[in-house]
Amino acid sequence: LNYDKTLVGLFILGWCHSRIARAIEWRAMFATAAPRAVGVIGLIMMLSVAVGYVRFEPKFPADTWLWLWVNLCFTCLAEEALFRGFIQAQLQRVWQRWSGGGWLALAVAAALFGLAHAAGGVAYVALATVAGLGYGWVYQRTQRIEASILTHFTLNTVHFFAFTYPALQPPG
Repeated sequence: LNYDKTLVGLFILGWCHSRIARAIEWRAMFATAAPRAVGVIGLIMMLSVAVGYVRFEPKFPADTWLWLWVNLCFTCLAEEALFRGFIQAQLQRVWQRWSGGGWLALAVAAALFGLAHAAGGVAYVALATVAGLGYGWVYQRTQRIEASILTHFTLNTVHFFAFTYPALQPPG
């Protein structure tokens, strides 16, 4: 449990983003984000299986509730706050006058997100970069940080419950 990473994420969210305050805003965000999130999650999990990073392995571990809490609050919130809520949002603002500036901001944030996962190896960097493109696309379409946080959390949750986690171990 890395509190400093989470505190930075909370600071970014509190300083840089308004939060959804009404049920009608949540419904609108879900309506826009949900179909995109399903596509992103399906794509990433298919790619993960195709490159041999994971295999189907459904489970419900004893520490599930702790994992869910930690993953949402200490991983997804902090990472999305930094990569979408700060990097992508600020680059979009700076590059808004350029044709394609929003897409370039998305690509840069996704590449940095991928590189942040370098400890997991080349396949993990590639998968995280594609996931970052997906999370950034959801963020770009909704302009809601909550949408990218929930997409990221849902992907991680599907991965945790339905596939080898964190990755398929090499034979040996």
